[in-house]
Amino acid sequence: MGDQNGDARLQGEFAAEAQEIIEAFSRALLDADASLKEGQAPLPETVNEAFRATHTLKGLSSLFGQGQVSGLAHNLEEILDGVRMGRLALSANVLDVLFDAVDLLGVLVTEPDAVDLLQLEGFERRLAGLLAPEPEPIDLGAALQRLNVNPELLGTLTEYEEHRLHENVQQGRQLFLVHGEFDVITIDAELEELRTRLKSLGEVITCLPSDDEAGEDRIGLDLMLATSVGGGEVRRVAESLGSRATELGQEPGTSTPVPSAGSRPTDTAPTPTPQGRPAAPSLESPRESLRSASQTVRVNIDKLDRLMNTVGELTLVRNELRELLKELQREAAVDPGLPRRFVREMRTFQRRLDEMQRGILEVRMVPLSQVFEKLARVVRRLSREFEKQISFYVSGGETEIDKLIVEELSDPLMHIIRNSIDHGVEDPITRAAAGKPSEGMVALRAFPRGNHVVIEVEDDGAGIDPDLILHKAIERGFLTPEAAVEMTRREILNLIFLPGFTTRNEVGEISGRGVGMDVVKHNLANLSGLIDVHSELGLGTRFTLTLPITLAIIRSLIVAISDQTYAIPLSTVLEIFPIRRAHVSTIEGREVVTLRGATLPLLRLEPVFGLAPRIVPADEEAGREYIVVVGMAQHRVGLVVNELAGQQDIVIKSLGKSLSGVPGIAGATELGGRRTVLVLDIASLVDEFTSG
Repeated sequence: MGDQNGDARLQGEFAAEAQEIIEAFSRALLDADASLKEGQAPLPETVNEAFRATHTLKGLSSLFGQGQVSGLAHNLEEILDGVRMGRLALSANVLDVLFDAVDLLGVLVTEPDAVDLLQLEGFERRLAGLLAPEPEPIDLGAALQRLNVNPELLGTLTEYEEHRLHENVQQGRQLFLVHGEFDVITIDAELEELRTRLKSLGEVITCLPSDDEAGEDRIGLDLMLATSVGGGEVRRVAESLGSRATELGQEPGTSTPVPSAGSRPTDTAPTPTPQGRPAAPSLESPRESLRSASQTVRVNIDKLDRLMNTVGELTLVRNELRELLKELQREAAVDPGLPRRFVREMRTFQRRLDEMQRGILEVRMVPLSQVFEKLARVVRRLSREFEKQISFYVSGGETEIDKLIVEELSDPLMHIIRNSIDHGVEDPITRAAAGKPSEGMVALRAFPRGNHVVIEVEDDGAGIDPDLILHKAIERGFLTPEAAVEMTRREILNLIFLPGFTTRNEVGEISGRGVGMDVVKHNLANLSGLIDVHSELGLGTRFTLTLPITLAIIRSLIVAISDQTYAIPLSTVLEIFPIRRAHVSTIEGREVVTLRGATLPLLRLEPVFGLAPRIVPADEEAGREYIVVVGMAQHRVGLVVNELAGQQDIVIKSLGKSLSGVPGIAGATELGGRRTVLVLDIASLVDEFTSG
């Protein structure tokens, strides 16, 4: 048993680390793809980032005995080395294979048994087919002769640096040696600042020790820069950092200083900077899922320090409360000062507990960019499969949400984007006929709204035809022609979330099977989230998802309905006010009240949950009830409750598989006195009420 636990722990560590590397590899490929779409060659630094990712993954997988991952990473490293050295052009076709490798690596890390040997060998043959024969050696000395660069300089360069130097010379860029002197203690920061400033002007090809003598406790280094900007700008930047720049080959007949070929202080490739990562039906097969391989969260050490300090203070308060309790037990006649001290310590305890709660929530939060970056791969692949030109715009990736919600959100977002590309965006010929640009648009946006996060997926495609929706719904027996006449536009659009509904006559590989959008809605409901759709025919469609920031510890309003007690997440409560039954009106069979000149529909939960109606005494005072105004997205509903029992922090617990599908119930929680109450799922209640 111990060995099995140890193996599982090691596998978990490998999966967490490997997935971060694979995501870094994917980001580099996406950057390269963006450059190609703009008609530019990918930056050498971008190619280096992809190369380093595969090299790191090869070493990591070898360390953990993951032979299949190691072998594939080695082959990818060979491909990317060919790209860096100019032996292979990074074309769209090459990128297609590399993106497929990202998906295959993800499966190998999460489900190695799902990939058979033949499949892996077939993919490795695809990789082998990309490698071109070795080109003839480049006579770099001849290429540099026109610049009068000392040939001895070549002896200090690596093979890759020679290649980059040749590429820049072929492009007609100027070459500079930038000499800097750095304090031994602060050399890392000073050198990185110089490199960063020079990289804004061009490409830093190499960094070598300088022959020029530096002062005591200082180190002299020469950086070779290839650039298209003027020499004046290069010198200005160098001088602003206390360095000097000399153009190579500026005057024929003059010698060029040759740096020492001693030990190299830094690698030519810049160090990558870290970048800011109840059951429902599955949307896709495991291989299509974008969920992370691990449940780990990278945490800033400062957050952990704050948590540890709070824990220490809580320990002190606990000790003080323990001493006070002993004094209370010893005193037959209680000292009047003891209760006051006890209350004071309890308040301190509560403050520290609140701090710890906030800290734990911060630790659980991750940026949505963790899933947004994966979706960019999906868009690229689907646009090529459907032969549609798609521009994918992402904003709000820095918006943070609970890690567990991010994982459950990945697949619903993927399916919505699939539908946007398949059903929404037209093919280039149809778009041209409609006067639209040939390139379609899919936008993914996120932003915080109070205690919720709003995510929008929008396209500029054909939009949803409400008449077609109605026709298909009647044709397939989802509603009668008589019922269709009474439906609003929003109700018609919401028919796409019915199980089995589709407007397609033919079943495709991606969509058209009538499964998906109903599962999207179901999965979001399990996260206490809502989905809404807005569409204009010919202009496009926008899906709006509203989700809570976290499902961990939440502040709740405790209420009584009939003879039962329930908890309502306070994040969904907009306001509370008392009302008497005499002020309630009925419009089209629904109870409503007037709130500040607007009509507010009321929802009584007794019939929803099968509760016996409360018997109201005849006196006027007893006829008073409370309206809890709750809202999700743009919807507002007044919940009718009999009593308010205050606010309390709660932890929602699952009801288990047998009760997880009960509509309107998010889970259960425990109040004081070991009393268990149900937590209302406001999102599903509001959605059901407003669409019913």
